[in-house]
Order: sequence, then C-alpha cells, then structure tokens
Amino acid sequence: MLPPGVESEIKSLWNRFWSGGIANPLTAIEQITYLIFLKRIEDEDNRRAEENSAYRSYFDGRDDPHRWSVLKNWDSRSRLELLRGDIFDWLKTLNGGNADRMRDAICLIPSDNLLQAAMESIDRLFDTNRYEREDILGDIYEELLSEVSSAGKNGQFRTPRHIIRAICELVDVRPGDRVIDPACGTGGFLFNAYHYILASHTNRDSLQFTPDGTPFNTFGDLLTPEQEAALHSKEHFNGYDFDRTMSRLGWMNMLLHHLDNSEINYADTLGNRFNEEMVKPLRNGQKAGFDVALANPPFTGNIDKSDIGQTLNHLGTTKTELLFVELILQLLKTGGRAGVIVPEGLLFGSTRAHLALRKQLVTENQLEAVISLPGGVFQPYTGVKTSILLFTKGGSTREVWFYEVQEDGQALNAKRTERPEKNDLWDLILKYRLRQAANYREIQPPAFVDEATWQEWRRFTPAERSLRYAQPKEFGELQQEEGAIKVFQGLKTEEIKTAKDWTATLEELAANDYNLSAGRYKPEALAAVHHDPPAVLIQSLLKDEAKITEGLRELLDMVEGKR
Repeated sequence: MLPPGVESEIKSLWNRFWSGGIANPLTAIEQITYLIFLKRIEDEDNRRAEENSAYRSYFDGRDDPHRWSVLKNWDSRSRLELLRGDIFDWLKTLNGGNADRMRDAICLIPSDNLLQAAMESIDRLFDTNRYEREDILGDIYEELLSEVSSAGKNGQFRTPRHIIRAICELVDVRPGDRVIDPACGTGGFLFNAYHYILASHTNRDSLQFTPDGTPFNTFGDLLTPEQEAALHSKEHFNGYDFDRTMSRLGWMNMLLHHLDNSEINYADTLGNRFNEEMVKPLRNGQKAGFDVALANPPFTGNIDKSDIGQTLNHLGTTKTELLFVELILQLLKTGGRAGVIVPEGLLFGSTRAHLALRKQLVTENQLEAVISLPGGVFQPYTGVKTSILLFTKGGSTREVWFYEVQEDGQALNAKRTERPEKNDLWDLILKYRLRQAANYREIQPPAFVDEATWQEWRRFTPAERSLRYAQPKEFGELQQEEGAIKVFQGLKTEEIKTAKDWTATLEELAANDYNLSAGRYKPEALAAVHHDPPAVLIQSLLKDEAKITEGLRELLDMVEGKR
C-alpha cells in the first residue's frame, strides 16, 4: 500500500522523466533510484554518526559535494557534470567497493532542468523519516511499472507485497536464518523477510497493521543483542538476479535499510557458472546450505539447454519454473524451509520432468502446503493462475494441506482496487500457524492475532476450524502527517458452508500421479436437502389425488353432455 501522497508524487516524477526524454520505464526507475540512493546515503550517514561517535563517515567533511545537501545547492551545469563523473565513480567504492555491481552504471539524465526537478521531487518524497522501514524503492518500481502496462509494453512485473508478507509469515523467517532468493529483482522478498523478523520481535502493544497486512511500528525491540548481530551479519540475506539493473536496485534497496552486509549480486542462477561456484560446493559439503528460500522465479519461458547447470540437467527440461524449484531444493540445507510461487501448470503437467519433480517434492521432502491463489493476483501484468508451495527439505510427506484463496483484499481486475473486508490471507496464515503448532511444535500466534482470538481458535478441532473463517473485524484509523490510514483492528470468526482448506494423503497423491492441483482433492460439498415427514408427504399426495379425481369427474360430465 502506497503511503498518502506518494503515488501522486511518483507519477509526477515519472512524467518529468518522460517529458525530459527518458521514455523507457526501467531506465527511469534506475536513474530515479540512483538519486534516491544519494539522498538516503546522507540521511543514513547522519543517523549513524549521531548514534556512534566512532562511526566512520562515507563523506569527507560537511562540505563534501557527494552529500545530497551540498550537491543540490551547486549551480545546475556543474552539478550535472559532477554527477555524471566523480559521483558515479564514488558510488562504486561504497560499502567496501562495488565496482562489479555498479560497473555499467551511468548517469543518463539529459538536462540540468530535469535533474533540478527530480531532486526537488525526491526531497518532497523523503521529507520525513517515515520510509525508514518501508520498501520505498519497491513502491516506486511498482508504480512506474504500471506505466509499462498502460503503455502496452512488455516488462517485468513485481510480486504484490501483501502476498510476499503472507509467505514470510507462513515460512516464519527467524533471526540467524540464511535467506536466499535466486531471482530477487528489487529485493522485495528479502526486505520483507527482514521486516517480518522485526515485526515478530516487536512488543505487540506497539504493532499496528493496515488492512493488507503492512505492519507499522516494527521496532524489533524484543531482539536480543545476539539476534540483532545475526540479523546484520554477512550473508544473512542473499539475492541474485539475471538482470544487472534489477540486482543493482535490490542491493541499493537493502543498503538503504541498514542491511549493509546483504549479498545481492548479478548472476544467472540456472547457468553453468553459478552452478560451479555455488551449487556444486553446497552439494559436496564445501559450503553450508541455506535455511530459507523465498522466491517468485520467472515462469514464462525456457533456457538454452547448453547453459543449464550440471546439477539441474537430470530433470531433462528447459522450463524455468521446474528448474528453479529444483535449484531451490539444491540450495537449501536439510531442514531448510521454502515458500515459492509457481504457475499452476507445474502442479499437474504430464511431462516426465513435471512428474519427477512433483514426486521428489512429496517423497523425498516434506511438502507442507499448496496454496491456490486467484487468477488476478498479478494484474495488470498477467492473469496467469499461480500457487504457493511451502516445503521443507528432507524427510517425506505424510499429507499435503491445501488452501484455496479466493480473495486477497483487492479486486481481481487490472486496477486491483482495495477491498480489505474480503481477504482470505488472514484466515490462511492463522490456520497454517495452528496446523504447524499441532504437527510439529508449539509456536507463537501471528503478530496480528490477539490472545483471545488465538485461544478461541485453539479450542476448535482441525475439522471444526476448516468450517470456520477468520476475517477482519473492523478498521480504525491511524493519523499520519499527510492524513489518516486505515488500520486493521483484529479478527472475527464465522461459520462457512464449504471448507476453504483440506488435506490429501501420500497414498491419494501417488494414485493421481502426484497431481498437486488443489481442486483435485477438494471435498465435494453436498447441499443439505430438506425432507418432509412421511405423513406430510402422504397428506400432500391425497390432496393432489383428490384434485385429479375432481377434474376427471368434470371431464366425464362434459363428455356425457351433462354440462
């Protein structure tokens, strides 16, 4: 959810770049991000200097022209020349040197006037610290990508943040987990995993949630010093992307959220080089596997067969959606957890590769859940039907839990209008958390659930829970500097006529070629039929018979001329 005033400011910024001669949305995103990065580097540098007198600044004194506050006061011509040259060279030295990440980064802003207008707009966007823990780069990326759709062009699309937040809740990312996204884009999964950890370690009295699940006041005040250190340790968050621009945006996004040690890099994770440098050492025990994988990998194409990594070749396919799931299994350590968005075709495809991958997921790993998402979740970019796979590496599956999401809090059309009263994600998270507690270990309720609701749900048996539905109770308002924001006020439960969730056993899956389509195992809902008592039925028949007899008598009288 975009904060108040941000959407119009972003549109204004986009229009300035468009009219200034930069018509490619991805180029505009990158150029805008460089400027935001410069702005936020100084903000972050000042914050750290205030907190730690021993902090070593990025800048050479208060008048360093690399500072945003100094640069914006230079004369326009000198400012643009400095930006194009020395400042971009300086960016490649930040955080221990980033020449590889930034090697092809160049300033494409064509005029002094556009630079001046863009800097003024960014100053308005960041006039407070309200974005310190929000994914503002992701919001800008999403808003600008809407222009790709409206212009009728093809472009990458962004995973909705409320879906990402739900997946982080379901996987339950924890401090110290080594998290990887092998197709990270701007780092949305990684940033939200960090945000989820903060929220789950914040005093519940402080937390507030918007209707779509965005948490406010995520202070992380319950983190221990050891957990805080682990959270900022090297390689806690790891991301790779095949697009160098996306990986650069992702790295800058993480750095601006104080995650300096995040490993966000350019790589073809399905290719030979990554396979040799990362996957094979993991399989050989030379490196430790990852604790968590979160991803919405590309699933609309094929890869060159000659460039597929050696450890992935056994599948005998070039379909990227299959290769990415296999890659994630290889990247995880035994016991590692994953939440992955996949196209529906992966769940029921009949090729040898489809069958082999599904069988492997079920018989050699613990496939915890298949969550069917509605077809419009990725509008306006695509209407493809998708599901979320939740699995743990190793072991075997006893039964798979299915949940059918019909509403996600937004209209399933191109505009994706918010309608927070229709949101199955709250129910999904609550039921899955209770299922995990019953099957594996006692765990804490989700941060958004009050103790009374949690205890109420615990009293129901799993069968009873499946016939109940948790939905938002009401929405209050949170007063912010630019207006009121709706705030989630807790859950209520009600009975439903048909279950939203069900399970299938290993035997049922095997009998169906390990088909993982949720609808295949959905219990048939037989409508209740009302039957009158026999005496009432007989009386009704006698009345009907009397009417028929009377009618026949009248007809006979007419035939005999008596009438």
